[in-house]
Amino acid sequence: MSRFVHVDIAADDPKRAADFYQSVFGWKVQELPGPEPYWLVSTDASDSAAIGAGIGNALHQIFGGMQLPMLIALGMVGYLAAVTQSPITAFVIVIEMINGHALVLSLMATALISSQVSRLFAPPLYEALAQKYLL
Repeated sequence: MSRFVHVDIAADDPKRAADFYQSVFGWKVQELPGPEPYWLVSTDASDSAAIGAGIGNALHQIFGGMQLPMLIALGMVGYLAAVTQSPITAFVIVIEMINGHALVLSLMATALISSQVSRLFAPPLYEALAQKYLL
């Protein structure tokens, strides 16, 4: 699966955003020297966000007329919601990541649908993990 190689993340406070991405996703974030502030983010290939972004990129190959950033965001929320089966959590994480308030309905619908489809094939992730500790 392809990984995204460049994405612009707008942030009023880049240090705070870097701390957020490091703590939530374990991404490595470093500020690069130069005349303009620029931060480099390195992700792990197994990250849900990176896999979801790859799905969005693949969809862009099929639906070339649609905006790539929108498809990446939908791929990210869909994959994360399917894996965790927690659509609200996935929706909140992705909408905060991309500041995508214009995509609220699309992101919510994608998260709900992918979570429900995932339940047809596998038990909820958090319940399955909890069962390991309860037994």
